[in-house]
Amino acid sequence: MQIGEKLKNLREARGLTLRGLSAALKKQDIAVSHAALGKWETNKGLPSRENLADICRFYNIEPSWLMFSADAPIKDQELVDSLSSLSQIDQEIIKEIIEVLKKHEPRRYLRPLD
Repeated sequence: MQIGEKLKNLREARGLTLRGLSAALKKQDIAVSHAALGKWETNKGLPSRENLADICRFYNIEPSWLMFSADAPIKDQELVDSLSSLSQIDQEIIKEIIEVLKKHEPRRYLRPLD
């Protein structure tokens, strides 16, 4: 997922229009026009470092998540291959982690594999 799509998803999840987001940012002394926000969401421009930091603080997200595609979906076979390359002990640890995650708010931690 590109930065623009992530920004748009974050904004829409909060029920904001581009103008509404610009106004909400302004209330926190962050001056970003709705036009600039629109360019970022359509990948026609990128925020400056300062704007990136401000946006991340506003949404309470890490800049690395926004800028990099670390959350790209993992295919089932890729997951199996990566797990099979681990030692037996590491595989058991992963199984235990999965069980803990399932018991405690699984929707919060797990996302469906495509």
